[in-house]
Amino acid sequence: MSLGDETFVLSAAHVVDTLDWGALMLPGVSGFVEFGGNFHRRPMEPGKSRNEDAIDFAFLRLAPETVAELSPEFRPLGWQDLGLFETLGEGDLYTFAGFPASRTKVRRRVVQSELFKYTGGAASDALYQETGFDPELHIAMMFNIARCVVGGEKIQATADPHGVSGGGIFSWPKTVREGPSEAAPRRLVGIAHTYRKRPGCLVGTRINGCVAAILHHYPNLDPTAGQGSRGAIPVGVVWYRESDWPRIRREFEDGHQMHASFNEWREAAQTGIETLLKRGVEAVPVPLAIEEITKYCTETGQPNIGRTRGELASRRVAEAILGRALGDRRSASVGRGCASSFGAAMPRGSWE
Repeated sequence: MSLGDETFVLSAAHVVDTLDWGALMLPGVSGFVEFGGNFHRRPMEPGKSRNEDAIDFAFLRLAPETVAELSPEFRPLGWQDLGLFETLGEGDLYTFAGFPASRTKVRRRVVQSELFKYTGGAASDALYQETGFDPELHIAMMFNIARCVVGGEKIQATADPHGVSGGGIFSWPKTVREGPSEAAPRRLVGIAHTYRKRPGCLVGTRINGCVAAILHHYPNLDPTAGQGSRGAIPVGVVWYRESDWPRIRREFEDGHQMHASFNEWREAAQTGIETLLKRGVEAVPVPLAIEEITKYCTETGQPNIGRTRGELASRRVAEAILGRALGDRRSASVGRGCASSFGAAMPRGSWE
C-alpha cells in the first residue's frame, strides 16, 4: 500500500513475528528481496501468545532501496483502493486472497506458490458472538472447505487456507446477488489473520483500523490532513432499515426517485460516505425510523425529501455530541465538514 511517497507492506502480526528468527521476502527484479525498513506490531504481554491477539495486524514501511528492487509486476494499492467504511450484512460477498502453504513447492532451490482466492458470504451475528470477534473491528466470512468449488467447475478439494494470513480481504458490490452482472471485488477492506475450521470461517482485521495504526506512527502521511475543519460536528447520513425500504419507496415524497432495491441504495450510500472520508469529512450513519422522519417533517413544516432527512441526521449527531436536544432548527447544519479521524478505529494498546 502507498501513502504519499511511502510504501507499506500490510500483514498479520504472527507473520511478522517470524522476523525474530528468520526473514521475510518479496519478489524482486532478480529473485527474492529481503524486507528492508521499519516494521510495527503490537507487542504481546509477558505470558501471552499471539493467538490471544484478536487484532493480529502488523505493517512494514519499506526502505526506498527495497522498493526500487521490487518486481515491476507489483503495484501498491493506493488511497482510492481502500474501503474505509464497510457495512456488514449477512450474506454480503467477500474474497480472501493469499498464498496457502499447502500449495507452496520448492524445486531445485526455486520456490513456487499459487495465489488462491476464497469467496463467500459474510458471517452472521451469531457466529461473531460464538467466536468472540467484533464486527466493528473484524470482517468474518463463512467458509466450509468441504463445500468449496474450484474454478466454478465440479466440486473438488481446494487448498487448505492455512498460510493466507496477511493476505487481503476484498469487498464485492452489495448488489452482486441480485442478478447477473459484471461485478468484481472493488476495495481492500481488511487483512486476513485467522482460519477457524469450526465453526467454519475466515477472519481479518478491518482496513480502517490498519490505516489508523499506520497514521498513528506516520501522521504526516494522512491524505485527509488540512482538508476538513477539525473539531467540527460530523455530518449525519441517514441510514435506513431494509425492512422499511418498500414503505420508503411508497410513502416518501421523493421515494419514486430512490433506488429500486435496498442494496442498490446501500452501495450508493456506502460509496458516498467513503468519498467524504477520503476528502477529510467525517460522516456518521444515523439510523432513522420512518415514524421519526415523518414526525420531524410535520413539526418543521418541511417536505419529506433527501435534504430534510439529511438535516435531521446531522441534527441527531449534533445532539449526541452536545448532550442536549437542539431547540433551534437553524443549528442543525453546524459543522458540515469535520476532518476525518481514524483514531476511533485504531486498535487499542501500544505499538512497537
